[in-house]
Amino acid sequence: MADWHDTGPWPICESRTFTPTLHDLRHCYASLMIDAGADISTLSKLMGHTSISVTADIYTHMLKAVGQRAVEGVAALVARTSLAQEGVSNDAS
Repeated sequence: MADWHDTGPWPICESRTFTPTLHDLRHCYASLMIDAGADISTLSKLMGHTSISVTADIYTHMLKAVGQRAVEGVAALVARTSLAQEGVSNDAS
């Protein structure tokens, strides 16, 4: 069976052959919190880690995806702002 950390939770959970441990559920909780946009400092406190660097070291792979979404969000905001300043509307009306 594939390891949780190699494939992520979804393929294993869908197979219904995986019984998560308490550690797996904790990791899943933290991963979902990061995916939902939780602040890494807040998550570190919630997880009871001794420092933010512990949390960052464990979830670096998740932080890269969150960072990419943040960059894309800012790019979209800049594009909308530029259009608004030029008087162009995104509405089809």
